[in-house]
Amino acid sequence: MSLNRKVLVVGHRWIGLSLAVFLILVGATGSLLVFWQELNERLAPALYPGTRPGPALQAAELALRAEALVPDARATAVYLGYRGTVWVGVEPRPSTPPLPFNYVYLDPVTGDELGRVQWGAWPTSLAAIMPFGYELHETLTLGSWGGRVLGVVALVWFVDCFVAFALTLPRRSATSARSALERWRPAWS
Repeated sequence: MSLNRKVLVVGHRWIGLSLAVFLILVGATGSLLVFWQELNERLAPALYPGTRPGPALQAAELALRAEALVPDARATAVYLGYRGTVWVGVEPRPSTPPLPFNYVYLDPVTGDELGRVQWGAWPTSLAAIMPFGYELHETLTLGSWGGRVLGVVALVWFVDCFVAFALTLPRRSATSARSALERWRPAWS
């Protein structure tokens, strides 16, 4: 085995082992996110009471309702489309202390508060488990730095795939009279 090939084999082995940690983490959290809605409803049934009869309030009304419930907060987004609940993203108003949550869950028909959750923070309640898992999947809960780390991991994995392919190629020997097909057969079996 030539020196270059030995370096590639050792490098590929250690890079693969290092990347496995990230890939297992992202794969496990991603497989949970496939069932995001169902898991969220099971873990936090109080936040998802089910649909109610009656017309749903407009998004602007729900945003104003969240601001009335939390006077130090300003509504930044309203997420519709969840069964029996609406998420209102909030942030602290200027010159007010930070809030211990960034989402207020409201009943879409009555506007009553169902709960509050800090998205992506270490889960201190069952309702915060899936938001934490989502943030862990997307950014390793490190914000933009986590996204960059996962981007570097993806680029290293991309390059390592070509190294792996190169290592599967059959070596050509000056003394070997075997055909290309005969040399490839063990490499791909």
